[in-house]
This record gives sequence, structure tokens and C-alpha cells, in this order.
Amino acid sequence: MRGQTQGHVLIDLIKNSNGKIKIVAEVGVWKCHTTKRVLRACKDVISQYWAVDFWQCSDHRHYRSRTHEFWDGLYFYACGLMYWFPQLCVVRMDSLMAAGLFPKRYFDLVFIDADHEYESVVADIKAWLPLVNIGGFLTGHDYGEKYPGVMKAVDEQFGGEIEINIPECVWIKRV
Repeated sequence: MRGQTQGHVLIDLIKNSNGKIKIVAEVGVWKCHTTKRVLRACKDVISQYWAVDFWQCSDHRHYRSRTHEFWDGLYFYACGLMYWFPQLCVVRMDSLMAAGLFPKRYFDLVFIDADHEYESVVADIKAWLPLVNIGGFLTGHDYGEKYPGVMKAVDEQFGGEIEINIPECVWIKRV
């Protein structure tokens, strides 16, 4: 499985669900790499794909130097993908505010790849977990030593009740 990406892990989950994963949220979209990969491979299965990202300047060290034009460009690019993928819905909003838009048990799969700081990951897990259907999946990216905040938050919230795809650093919690 080396050389694959988090998108491939999500694709496998979706394709192996026998059509049970139809409504998906990706929280933290950045440049839409995962969004495009999953939609290309699973467009015949997914009925709704919610791409949620703030696409806004932040004090985070990786994003501090980015301009408003840069963030707007990423957002407009994501919106442009809706032409090719009619099941795609783009939400430019803070992840916690966006979670408030949906009723409980709305999603079959939620993939969290937003802010990687401990407090933010805990908040995202707590906000999005109630939105996942029983039998669905709450998943996320960057579980490992490189992002200790992600690892600590996931371990504290779920203990040993998660599956971890080591090469792609994806954590998976079946609800």
C-alpha cells in the first residue's frame, strides 16, 4: 500500500461499504487533492460530498505568509469543481460552525484534516462525531509523531478503539 494517499484509504472504505457510504464530509480541504481523488473514484456511489474549509488567513506558522488572494483562489478552485462533480457542495466556514449546519447522524463518513493542533482536533472530533450515522466512519489524517496534537487528541477520545493505516497516517473510528 506504500505510495498511496489518504484518498486511497477513503476510496477503499467507500468502495468496500457495499453502497452504504453515500454522504461524505471532508473537513479541511486545502487544495482539493483528496476531494478530487475520492470523487473521481467514487462518483457513482457518493450522492453528497461536503468540502468544508475556512480558506482564510491564520496565525498558524504554515499559513501566516499566505495572502487573501491565495485563500480566495483555493476556494474558487474548489467551487469550480462543482461543475465536474454535481454531488460536491463547498462550504467556506470554520469547521465547528459548519458542523452546526447538519442534523445528527447525517453523514456516512466524515474525514477530518483541518487544524492539527490538539485543541482543534478534539473540538472537531466532538463536533463531527454526533453527525456520523451508526455504522459509519469518523476518520482523520496525520496520525503520527509528526503531528503530536492529532495523535494525542485521537488517543484521548478513542483509546484503542481506532484502526490506523500506518503508511498514510489515517485513523479510522467506526461509529
